[in-house]
Amino acid sequence: MRTFAKEERLKSSKQIEELVKNGRSLTAGPLRMVWMESEQPRKMLVTVAVSKRNFKRAVDRNKLKRRMREAWRNGKQVLELPLGSSGKKIRVMFFHVSKQLSDYASIESGMNIALKKLASSL
Repeated sequence: MRTFAKEERLKSSKQIEELVKNGRSLTAGPLRMVWMESEQPRKMLVTVAVSKRNFKRAVDRNKLKRRMREAWRNGKQVLELPLGSSGKKIRVMFFHVSKQLSDYASIESGMNIALKKLASSL
């Protein structure tokens, strides 16, 4: 099902801080993905971030976050089979690292590359 439910969102500042400190990362296109295995009840918890340093205007940050969430929503099925078969649970955070405003196609391609790499490593 292609949704991004409230229960799938990573909101805990403690969990996000632990993820950034201890997580493994990879870069694909304009995105950097940080992930780690965890012990939460859901299979996947996800959050996105865009730097205020690179994008001063909130409207640009929000546009990029919307695009990243949409790319996640459309591409997360790549992870469902590996996570279901292994029984692992993960936390994921996506950062937009490019200094230019990326279009949806480049964000989606970067997201797909990152998710395929993550699926192969699980």
